[in-house]
Amino acid sequence: MSKKRARSKKSPVLFPLRQVLERLGMSQYKLSQMSGIAESYISRLAQGKSVPVWTTVMRIATSIEADLGDFMPRPPVARAKRAARSKEVPSGQS
Repeated sequence: MSKKRARSKKSPVLFPLRQVLERLGMSQYKLSQMSGIAESYISRLAQGKSVPVWTTVMRIATSIEADLGDFMPRPPVARAKRAARSKEVPSGQS
């Protein structure tokens, strides 16, 4: 009986590397050179095929002088609006 390697499913966009690179006008190759991370791994991250460990996120952010917040997932707009409404104090109540 042969063992089949489990194929990883494409991860949801939790690590928006592609968007960050596009905003900076930077190639995956350039990021690889600056961070010392293999270009093939950066490609997998950008495609959402791998999810990095926190130290890798910090290494990438440091190498491109980006804010770590750029790599954090953003809540959907509806969730943010709902949270804002729940914090409002109804009129007449203090």
